[in-house]
Amino acid sequence: MESSIFIEFLYLVGAIQVVYLVYSLSSFIYIYLRPSALGKYLHTDAYAFVTGASDGIGKAIAVELAKKGFNLIIHGRNADKLNAVRDEIFGINESLNRLI
Repeated sequence: MESSIFIEFLYLVGAIQVVYLVYSLSSFIYIYLRPSALGKYLHTDAYAFVTGASDGIGKAIAVELAKKGFNLIIHGRNADKLNAVRDEIFGINESLNRLI
């Protein structure tokens, strides 16, 4: 009798552990599957300031924001690379009001 109560307790602990693992896995996956909330920041008078936009991750972020229609202010240390990024962004989104 006592061993069956212990086994039921182990089943309960195991079920709780499985539920916790499923919850953890689903919350981890949801981060990558949920829709973007970036649109709530997109207004006609709002600007996105991107540092390091002349190369690498900063450039990729600037390009993606331009594709979404954001007004951009880009900053970088190399003026030649920054001008090339500016030209690329203007090529992507012809409707940009201003790029500083």
